[in-house]
Amino acid sequence: MTASRRLLVVDDHKEFADLVVDVAARLGFDARSTNSAREFKEFYSAETPDVVVLDIVMPESDGIELIQWLINSGYHGRIVVATGYGPMYANAAKVLGEGRGPIAITTLRKPATLAEIRACLNEADRPDAP
Repeated sequence: MTASRRLLVVDDHKEFADLVVDVAARLGFDARSTNSAREFKEFYSAETPDVVVLDIVMPESDGIELIQWLINSGYHGRIVVATGYGPMYANAAKVLGEGRGPIAITTLRKPATLAEIRACLNEADRPDAP
């Protein structure tokens, strides 16, 4: 059985990325993850996701750079910005993404509970999500 929605996670914390993939799969997503910006771009190019979950602070490339890359690539899906840092990082990403392109961004504060991840993915999956 093929899931109708694709989700791609990029986060340098493998445990968090695996948790998001597990929750997403239970919600019916075809979900995969990576901890590399380069691999994220390869996965994205092979099959454009409907929802992207990305960490803001990563060693190779930060989430804001990836949001800019997504905008420049013509992405029109949903983005969930996950961060364990102060909310200013997530808010800056939200302002940047929504100000520069037709991208809806939801924020998720780490550490997150299963219920928070589930709610965030359900919100991002709604057709009328902001």
